[in-house]
Amino acid sequence: MRDEAWFRQRAKELYHDEGEIEVDDGATVSIGEDAGAYVQAWVWVPSEEGYEADDTMQAVENKNATPAP
Repeated sequence: MRDEAWFRQRAKELYHDEGEIEVDDGATVSIGEDAGAYVQAWVWVPSEEGYEADDTMQAVENKNATPAP
């Protein structure tokens, strides 16, 4: 059975993006009855001042784009 430390490390490997999504070393972990767990994380949310929705959406789309074969 996987323990909390394993899920924290896996969350960091899969989702950590400095300044955007961060998982603390002592993050809360809720292990489910199925094959997974919820892991507490910090998510950066910009204020509306100086924030352009179009720029952020473009950055998200670029980050999530599938590379051409």
